[in-house]
Amino acid sequence: MDLHTPENSAIVLIDHNLGTSLSVQSMDRQALVNNTVALAKIAKRMNVPLVVTNGQDTDPSSTLFPELLSVLGETPVIARYGTFNAWDDADFVAAIERTQRGRLVLAGLWTEVCVMFPALSALDAGYEVSVVVDASAGESVQSQDAALRRLVQAGAVPTTWFSLAAEFARSWANVDKAVALSEIAGEHLATFSLTSQYFQHTLTVPSALATA
Repeated sequence: MDLHTPENSAIVLIDHNLGTSLSVQSMDRQALVNNTVALAKIAKRMNVPLVVTNGQDTDPSSTLFPELLSVLGETPVIARYGTFNAWDDADFVAAIERTQRGRLVLAGLWTEVCVMFPALSALDAGYEVSVVVDASAGESVQSQDAALRRLVQAGAVPTTWFSLAAEFARSWANVDKAVALSEIAGEHLATFSLTSQYFQHTLTVPSALATA
C-alpha cells in the first residue's frame, strides 16, 4: 500500500456515540474522545472527504460525542436504521462512493462489530482499508485485539491518528498541511505541545519575513 494522501483517502467515522462508549473497556474513554475529535479535525483541516454515520438519536446508543459534533459542523451524519454493518445501508455506501476515493480510513465503536463488519465489506468491494486503532475501541481488550487481528489478516492496515496526520502532511515544507498537523497535535497530543509551539513559530517566520 502506498502512502495515504488527502487525494486518495476518505475518513469514515462510525458510531462514536455516548451510549456505546459506556461499555468501552479497551482504552480510556476520554482518550477515545480526544483521538476521535483529532481525526475529525484532520479531515476538516486537510480537506479529506469525511463520512460520518450513527444510529438514530432515539436509539439506546444515543447521539454522537458532543465534542465531535462541534467539529463536524455542517457535515451530514448518516442515520442508520438498526444495521450493525454500515455497508448494509444504501445511504452509507452512496456517501462512500461520492467521495471518489479508493482508500478508506475507518474508526468507530465497537471495533469488533461496527468497524470490522464494514471494513471487511469494503475490502470485499475492492477498497483499500486502514483502521485508526486509537480512535476505535472495543468492549474488552481481548475483543479489540481479536478484531484487529482478523482485520489485518483480511488485508486492512492499522494506523493511528497522529501517524495519519503526518502521512497527509508529508513534509514541514508543505506549509498549509504542516501548520494543520502542528495545530492539531498541539491541541490533542499533550507531549507535542512545546514542539507544536516551536514548529508553528518556525513555519510562520518565512511568511513574516517575506512581507516585511
